[in-house]
Amino acid sequence: IQPMGSAMMNVSITPSAEQLRELPTAKLGLIVLTNLGSQITVHSVLNNHKTVHGQNQEPDVDHLLGRLSDAWAWLVAEGCLGPHTCQPSTHYRVTERGRRLSEQDTL
Repeated sequence: IQPMGSAMMNVSITPSAEQLRELPTAKLGLIVLTNLGSQITVHSVLNNHKTVHGQNQEPDVDHLLGRLSDAWAWLVAEGCLGPHTCQPSTHYRVTERGRRLSEQDTL
């Protein structure tokens, strides 16, 4: 998940604050899934969002991070994310099921 923009204006990130507030968990999970790199940690994803939403002065950063955490838990429970072979205790990878789902428009 890559933030874009500069410090002079609002920074965009996917999923957006509006999406985190409004979309169901499964849909958020799929949005997160389609924006992940090959080797990821939940810590890096949450910190990235915390920084961006804080810079954008969102009034409910903790709620947004909670929704993002829910989406992450959904991805793990659905078998879309699994342990990465390089550091299985801290890093995740997108599984075959995750790749298939990220290529589809709907669940």
